[in-house]
Amino acid sequence: MKNRLLSVSISLLLCACSPSSDRETAQPAAAPADSPVAASDAPAPATPAPTSTAAMPTVPATPGAQAAANDPAAGDQAVNDSIDANLGDHAKYQAAIRDLQSAVAAGDAARVASLAQYPFSVDIGGKATVLKDEQGFAARYQDFMTPDISKAIVETKYADLFVNYKGVMFGSGQAWLNGICKDNECKAFDVKLVALQHGPD
Repeated sequence: MKNRLLSVSISLLLCACSPSSDRETAQPAAAPADSPVAASDAPAPATPAPTSTAAMPTVPATPGAQAAANDPAAGDQAVNDSIDANLGDHAKYQAAIRDLQSAVAAGDAARVASLAQYPFSVDIGGKATVLKDEQGFAARYQDFMTPDISKAIVETKYADLFVNYKGVMFGSGQAWLNGICKDNECKAFDVKLVALQHGPD
């Protein structure tokens, strides 16, 4: 009995010394932001998805790129560099581009036809039509060489040409030139007109 009373007395004494239940209990301090615990517990920042550059011209993203946009000579050089890197000798492309632009500006169907690679597919009246040779191309020229296509070819400045591994693009895709290999190693090639199409609406 004495032992039980002693046990109850000790319990009452301990309760009296402990903090009251309505008193606020201390919260653990937050770890400093630069502490290893905080850094390891914090969610890692999301990594942005890489931007695809497959369809971008290979103009270097440097402070000089803006200057190139305002300087035609620098813009021309950027196109030359892109052609050399992606397609081959830019001088061959320059000659073909000049020929195509002057022939389209003059409305010279036979000359444009001589620059195309055959068979050549065009849209005539909403229907895909395959032109087998220069004669067929020249004969149907007015049916597919629409004002929007002509304008894109003639008015695209050299510095504004889009270049990637698929070729050289005029406007927003109305015409494309590309190299056609003449040997297995493609050491020799001709630059030809490979596509004519309407641009995006």
